[in-house]
Amino acid sequence: MLFSVAFDGRTKNAGAFRAMGTKKLWIEAVCREQAAFDLYDRLSKSIKSAEGAETFAKLAKDEIGHRKLLEEWWAKQFGALPPIDPGAVEKIEIAIDTQSGAVDALELALAHEKTAATLYEAMAIDAGDDRLRGLCQALAEQEWGHFAIVRAEIAAVTGDFYWLDVDYAGHVED
Repeated sequence: MLFSVAFDGRTKNAGAFRAMGTKKLWIEAVCREQAAFDLYDRLSKSIKSAEGAETFAKLAKDEIGHRKLLEEWWAKQFGALPPIDPGAVEKIEIAIDTQSGAVDALELALAHEKTAATLYEAMAIDAGDDRLRGLCQALAEQEWGHFAIVRAEIAAVTGDFYWLDVDYAGHVED
């Protein structure tokens, strides 16, 4: 699994994924969605903050929905569910016992969402038809939306703010 592949941008860095081929990409995407669901579901059940738990529960629900979309497309193309080896689904371990642990979990989620969005953008580039391209683009946009949600959660936990979101001058004037 390429979960550890780091990307510093969007589609321009999708070459590693694009080299895999459509079937392998699709299986990779299903495995990633399951790994994300497993992580987010576990976090939603272990985080003490109700707001944080709710955020991860929503992300988990979305990721399982993505997996179902991927599996439905595969079944229409090949007449069966994708051949997923349960051992290919990465088990992501992380301890959440402090605020820094929460930030670590959120940063891990942020990296996952960015990589997932890049994967779907690569799949859209190589899509053989408009419906598949549209599905991949929609999934990429949803993952970028998750990226924004997680980034906002990091800001909330760390006390950071976005200078575009507030009247910045009011914060620096005496």
